[in-house]
Amino acid sequence: MKRKKNKKGNKIIREMKQCFRDLHLPVENVEKGESYDFKSKIDNDNTVARILVEYRPDCNCANISFSLGVTESGNYDEIRKLANLINGITPFSQYSLCPCCNEIILHASLFVSNHELQNDKFSWLLRYMLEIAHLANPAISALIIMGGSAEKYYDICKDNIRNVTCQEQGLNKEMEENVLNHLVSVFADLDITITDESRIEHGFVLPCAGTSELDSSIIVIMVLDPEESTIIIHAVSSFAVPDDKMTSIVELVNRINRLCGNQHLFVDSQSKKCAFLHGIRLENGLLPKEEFLNAFRGIIANVLCWFPLLQELIMFGGVSSDLIRKRIPCYNDKTTIY
Repeated sequence: MKRKKNKKGNKIIREMKQCFRDLHLPVENVEKGESYDFKSKIDNDNTVARILVEYRPDCNCANISFSLGVTESGNYDEIRKLANLINGITPFSQYSLCPCCNEIILHASLFVSNHELQNDKFSWLLRYMLEIAHLANPAISALIIMGGSAEKYYDICKDNIRNVTCQEQGLNKEMEENVLNHLVSVFADLDITITDESRIEHGFVLPCAGTSELDSSIIVIMVLDPEESTIIIHAVSSFAVPDDKMTSIVELVNRINRLCGNQHLFVDSQSKKCAFLHGIRLENGLLPKEEFLNAFRGIIANVLCWFPLLQELIMFGGVSSDLIRKRIPCYNDKTTIY
């Protein structure tokens, strides 16, 4: 059901539409009964996709989803593995495969505060998604058509995806130090002390103890990239995924990502550890405090919610959809926040 918007919400929708027009993308009205606010599309030699856009004031975000079509290849395990590999190097977007219809989705969310859209950030995010789709979709399509391993096609596209730039003016040493000091101040407000042991080059490492449900600890890593003017947050598990459980864990990770939105989860190909990933762009060289706090709290909440289920699947096995119903009783294969 489409959510009713107030005047500020309608203003944001008009601004999002203009961002699409500025990039020469068509803007189409939704059909009656559709939940999105408007649609667009890409149709070129490299990518064919429907684009679905929605402002969610209840979640303080704007959602962009590229629907890349339904696959009937049957090679779903490898498609999910390729999506997982790509998700590990894209802090601002995530791929997923719909468990219901096997539709491939590229999704991203932008934090929206006080019903005010930051047009430059929204435009940048849209351009970022277009670039990721341009670079990753041929590899996904080749896997679907030709078969083979996810790693083979990831090796083809990974370097170009890693090099997608934020196209932002870099930070000088003084600006970098100001951002890091601001982070220390923000954590002090959360009663988290940054010690010398917590500091790494361009960032911080924060060990976090487990809980009664989460047996193992996690490590939160925050790194400022002064060249790209971004902060990248990883929340990494201490447990690793055994090779014989990798396929089932990646399937569960795929389902979880369709429920998270702003942050996304992946299994690191080298360490085999699970990690939530989130990227934040600075605003004129300054830390967007509200957005950072929203991301940090959200990523910790996601860890506490989902890591215990990953551990349970590793230790005891099970069906991923049944595990998710421990958190969302009404969950089914169609359930998604986008």
